[in-house]
Amino acid sequence: MVLNMKFTFLLLFALLFHFYFSFSQTASQPLELPNFIIEGKEQIDVQVGTKHMPDYPTYMSRQSMDSISLIEKPRNYVVFPITLPSKVISKKFPDAFILADLGSFITGNINAGYRTFLNEHDIFGFGNLSFSNGHIENSDYIKLNLGAQADFVAPEKFYIFGGSKTTTNVDFAYRSYKIYALDTAPSRNQIDFSSRIHSIGHFEGIDFATGAKFFIVSQSGVKQRLNETLLGGYLKVENILSDINLGAFASLDLRSFDKNSCNFFEFSTFAYYRTDKTKIHPTIGLQFAKPTIGKLRPMFLVQIDVLHHFSTFVEGIFRLSNGLINRGFKDYYQYNPYLGDSLSIDFTNSTEIEGKVKFQPNKDMSVFIGAKFLYQNREPIFLNRTDKFFEIVYLDATVFNFFSEGFLTIDFVGDFSSFVELNFSNNVKSKKDLPYTPTIRWRADFSRNFFEHFRFKINFEYVGERFANLENTVKLASYNNFGFGIDYTLSKSLNIFAEVQNLLNSNVVIWNGFKERGLNFKIGLIYKY
Repeated sequence: MVLNMKFTFLLLFALLFHFYFSFSQTASQPLELPNFIIEGKEQIDVQVGTKHMPDYPTYMSRQSMDSISLIEKPRNYVVFPITLPSKVISKKFPDAFILADLGSFITGNINAGYRTFLNEHDIFGFGNLSFSNGHIENSDYIKLNLGAQADFVAPEKFYIFGGSKTTTNVDFAYRSYKIYALDTAPSRNQIDFSSRIHSIGHFEGIDFATGAKFFIVSQSGVKQRLNETLLGGYLKVENILSDINLGAFASLDLRSFDKNSCNFFEFSTFAYYRTDKTKIHPTIGLQFAKPTIGKLRPMFLVQIDVLHHFSTFVEGIFRLSNGLINRGFKDYYQYNPYLGDSLSIDFTNSTEIEGKVKFQPNKDMSVFIGAKFLYQNREPIFLNRTDKFFEIVYLDATVFNFFSEGFLTIDFVGDFSSFVELNFSNNVKSKKDLPYTPTIRWRADFSRNFFEHFRFKINFEYVGERFANLENTVKLASYNNFGFGIDYTLSKSLNIFAEVQNLLNSNVVIWNGFKERGLNFKIGLIYKY
């Protein structure tokens, strides 16, 4: 098997097998109205060595239930897992829509989008405005998001790129809120501008994907302004053969944070080998990462994924990997809105062993059972030692994770889904538990169409006790969230919905010092045309 000489190396775009499959992406799962808009047009660039944020606290609903949603916390990938795609994807919106909802604490949301075609470009633009008076004093916020995406298929006359699809994204976000746990409640403002371009195509027997990205993040309102900029790009090529594919992948991120360079480079090669029952995907490469404090750090990237079909209904997945995780300030502030202005960015070296078994006898039932071991060198930990601002410390940690999840659809009864997780974490140095890592988490959902146009859903979530400091002297109490919602279709164009969360008014504290909303509700509508 000889590689095309126009490409010296064949390349890898090895997506992490994130060990959770999304219930919401299965045919048996209902549409979650709050995510109806934000599910689409999201470009997901996942490279070898890239992971989600560490498994700290869970969130109360598919949109955060408290005023912290102002900074748009990402979904909790533990309680509400997603499956990473094998390629960069673009989900579809209706050609035009308006979503509006209003809830307790004078919390509102207006979301709109419109799709059109211009000069062979498929263009989609959207905007979102959210605001709240806050569930306690000084917890009010406002956030604005604007964006556009354009898809273009290049004519065959273009050399190399003829027939390829190019997607361009431009996004702008503004967030203003207060750190209400402090007596003086300082205001915080964040501006986030990003643009991305991505092309996939085929040239002389070689599949390729290439792209570039740029973003700038600015945060002010504490003591000093923090800025992060990133300019990056990547190239992936793959030669598709009968039983084995060979490829190579290269990426470079030039990042600057707080006037310090924080760069990340990766080059790797990979292969896919297939038999009737087994698929083996090995990867080997080299990474270089420059933290804001310290010298350039090299690391060998090694990864192997094995998928084996034991029978028609049962398959097993095994994964072994070691490599650096590429993430920066933008990832951290989206995860924790209360970061201070004295931070450093470092790169975690993650070693992971994972195995899981999937049982799916039919489209209406699926069950996963699995276990995972992680050794994290320089794992980021969020701590508020002196005041309510959080700092990031990096330490060595181990985590044993056991999980099970599944869904079941029963005709004339409804759709059930559930997830349970056990975590046993350890600070390697002190032998104490990691902060914000509960031993147990459990989530269960039920939904049913009672009439042709009426759907009812119930959710229950439980999160166990967890510590909030390294010494394990500050413990956060366990909490639960019980909620329900309804969705009624008035016509092909109009849906109305309502939702109640934390019906039991549980005392929820995700981050130490910041109490979440108690009982809350919202009503809204979606108009599509």
